[in-house]
Amino acid sequence: RQGLPSQALAHGLARPSSRFRNSARKEEGQALCGLVFYFVKYVFLMGCIGSKSAKKDGVKKAERWKSDKPVTRSELNRLRDEFWETAPAYGGNSAIWEALKVAVAAAQIADLETAKVILDAAGVIISEPNLSVCYDEKGHEYEIPVYCLSEPINLQED
Repeated sequence: RQGLPSQALAHGLARPSSRFRNSARKEEGQALCGLVFYFVKYVFLMGCIGSKSAKKDGVKKAERWKSDKPVTRSELNRLRDEFWETAPAYGGNSAIWEALKVAVAAAQIADLETAKVILDAAGVIISEPNLSVCYDEKGHEYEIPVYCLSEPINLQED
């Protein structure tokens, strides 16, 4: 471990370098991301969770909204892709952002229980039942815009 004797690390006499700490954080994030993909594969895609409603557990499908100007499906998809690609830049853990993305996708197709399971596995605390505001276990806030949560009522096909 960066050339430090293991006894020194074990007794708290030396700290691992920031490179070691950052690599541990990266491995932690990769493990969480792997857990999210496990749920996607076995729960979301294969439907292993029962069909009970998750509304009582804090997740509900987002209400439709009206865009100021009519938006096409391709414009909406571009906005969504842009948000999810840049979401980690808003702060927080990128693995949590990935879990939120998968949970929002599940909620959009009314698979609310799967969305709840994914968020529970990632340690996400749901503040708003439509998933517009959530927190991680460290208290970081994750805000998701309405256009990622549901389609507008004035959506135009391409």
